[in-house]
Amino acid sequence: MRIAAYEGEGMRDLVSRLFNITGARAEARTREAEGALREANPHLRDLRRVPNGTPLIVPDVTGLRPSKESAPVGADLRGLVETVRESVGSVGDDLDEAARDQVDAMNRDLALLRSNEVKDLAASDRSVARTVRELTQASERRRDEAKEMRTAQAKALEQLGSDLEEFLLMHRGQ
Repeated sequence: MRIAAYEGEGMRDLVSRLFNITGARAEARTREAEGALREANPHLRDLRRVPNGTPLIVPDVTGLRPSKESAPVGADLRGLVETVRESVGSVGDDLDEAARDQVDAMNRDLALLRSNEVKDLAASDRSVARTVRELTQASERRRDEAKEMRTAQAKALEQLGSDLEEFLLMHRGQ
C-alpha cells in the first residue's frame, strides 16, 4: 500500500498519475484501478468535495505498478502526519467559522426580539408576546447549542492532534 495527495484531477487522470498502465488491456486495468482507489478512499465518490492535498491510500492492484507519484506507507510518515494535520486544521477552521457564524446569527435574532419595537408590539398582543417568548427561548437554545458544539469540536481537534503525535511516536523508525 502506498500514499499520495489528491491534486484536483478527475478519476481517470488520478489513476493515470498513480499507476503505470499500458498495454492491450489498459482500459480494463484502468477501471480496475479506479474501483480499487474508490474502495480504499470512499471520499473519492464525489471529487468536487475533495480538497487538494487530501491524502489518498493507493492500494496494491495485482498486475499494476504504482507510479513514482505515490510513496510507500512509512516512507515519509512525518510528512503524511503533517499533511493530515494541515487538512484537519483547515477543516477545524471551517467548523469554527460556521459555529461562530451561527452564534452571531442567533445573537442578531435575539437583539431583534429584544428590541423596543418588538417589546411594544408584544405588549399590545398576548399571542405576539407568547410567540416572541417562544422565539427568544428557541434562539437562546440554538445559540447555546452552537457554543457547546464549537467547544466540543475544539476539544476533538485537540485530541486528534495528540493522537497524531502519539501515532508518530509509536511508529518512530519505520
